[in-house]
Amino acid sequence: MAKDRVIEKLASLTEQQELALDSYATKWADIGVGTHSQEDHEVAKEGVRLIYNAAGLVVPDRLIWFSSPMREAHSAEQRWREEGRSVRFEIRKAAHLSRATDRLQGETTDELFVKIYNKIAQKWSLAWSHEANEDQELYADNIDKLNRKEAWEEVPGWAMIMSKTATIQIQLGPRYVWVGLEDFGNYLMGAPVDSARKGFMLLAQSCRRFWPFKDAVILVERPILLQVDENGRLHSGSGPAKQYRDGESTWAWRGVQVPSFVITDPAKITVDQILAEKNVEIRRVMIERYGVDRFMLDSDTAVVDANEEHGAELIKINLPHDPEKCLCALKLRCASSNAVYIVMVPPEMRTATQALAWTARVAEEDYILLAER
Repeated sequence: MAKDRVIEKLASLTEQQELALDSYATKWADIGVGTHSQEDHEVAKEGVRLIYNAAGLVVPDRLIWFSSPMREAHSAEQRWREEGRSVRFEIRKAAHLSRATDRLQGETTDELFVKIYNKIAQKWSLAWSHEANEDQELYADNIDKLNRKEAWEEVPGWAMIMSKTATIQIQLGPRYVWVGLEDFGNYLMGAPVDSARKGFMLLAQSCRRFWPFKDAVILVERPILLQVDENGRLHSGSGPAKQYRDGESTWAWRGVQVPSFVITDPAKITVDQILAEKNVEIRRVMIERYGVDRFMLDSDTAVVDANEEHGAELIKINLPHDPEKCLCALKLRCASSNAVYIVMVPPEMRTATQALAWTARVAEEDYILLAER
């Protein structure tokens, strides 16, 4: 009886392969934060041809481009009715997306596969994280209504259609980390690239999302401007963090979307605006842009306790809807210059002495003993 053939799996990478892994991870991270270029439409056209051919479908003559997700969203209802049935299932099946990493996983040890995956996935997820919630951005104001059937009549038609067509779109973002793994796997094993998956690679490099239909493909262009922080979050302190060719823009501070004036003209922020803002994350950004010290001095804070000997007041302001409930600070007055300083302290502080001890990083009892010497 013939013995089963044992396949020896690759357990480590050579120095050259390690350098290549870094290069491939960086390549796909750069694509993730890439912006619109003149070649995008032609590259996407070739990607569409490859995936439709691989699925045994007739390649549509029409590629319908939208310059931003919002512009596409407002046209979604009409397009949904005109372009025939979705062929998303056939395309995903042709590319074997559910088994996209099987080959690489099958020819490497578990330890090496995890190492490769983590290397590419870490950079990929950072670079593409700005796309993770773009659907929510499109109809954020309507999400609650969409979740309540009795309020559906209040939802714009485009938002309703977007919620339904989310199941037939292919958004080339964080979940498609397999594209980078497949690319490196082809290099590592010297294998030819599967045509359907190559099509996905080309589309990931040339558009943000696409809707494959029988008679046409709807695609959304990449933004012309994209700025992120070191953690891959949308961020700009001077203008839009993301902008599309039609002018659609997103202003964001460390991943939090905010009204444009918070970024471009923080001097317009007022204490009343901050306190009236119901979104906790936006409010925190507004306080940061306004200046925490200035906010505590300008607000109608309550004096919780005072330590007159050290010229310290524990002040607090309640913040509606905030999980921490309030902001708490020590208001310190210099005895010689009479200058006032603000030192933020945890909201659980109950006395000025306790807060002074916290700033000195000692227990309250120890601080009292030190102060008495």
